[in-house]
Amino acid sequence: MTPPSSSSKEITPQDRALMKFAEEFLRAEGYRFHFLAEDCIEMYLQGKHLTMRMLIYAHNRHLVIRVPAFIRGAEMRRTDFLTELMRLMNEYFDIRFELSPDGQSLSGASNHIVEDGQITKAQFSQALMVVAYMVDENYPRLLKILYGQEAPVDPPGPAGRPGPAESPAADDLEETTDPDEIEEPAEEEPSGEDARKPKIN
Repeated sequence: MTPPSSSSKEITPQDRALMKFAEEFLRAEGYRFHFLAEDCIEMYLQGKHLTMRMLIYAHNRHLVIRVPAFIRGAEMRRTDFLTELMRLMNEYFDIRFELSPDGQSLSGASNHIVEDGQITKAQFSQALMVVAYMVDENYPRLLKILYGQEAPVDPPGPAGRPGPAESPAADDLEETTDPDEIEEPAEEEPSGEDARKPKIN
């Protein structure tokens, strides 16, 4: 099936080739996914603490892997919470966190610079897993900071709303720029045999 095209921008041959590589890698590894656009893949990963909705897309010769709004519905512009996010980003230098403009949702992402339009399987796998691990492993700790001992550790469903098709490129904690660009969540999470969700280690 041909992925839908992105009407808002021209897809470069390098970005198209990068997404073709990502598609081939994910199929070879047995992941279930689908294209939201020609340059954007959506899939779900089941971690120890939450189900992560993951977006993989190409942007200006970067491979972007993003878990949008994995925490939402709480005020996060607090000193203790922001200090912990900065500490985590200092520890994992290729990860960044993004706050929504209203400070009510948090996303995790990684940008991998693709030299000469190519990426190895090892680089792709590492970029994928470091984001998944970082979000899943720190989810309970971040909730505890927000809510204290009564933090809910089991989310009611898939990790929340997706973010914009293009994330702003920055190294520090930042806010996504346009709330109108935030997509609505998928109608429902795949279920049954057709919803094979690889476990992350």
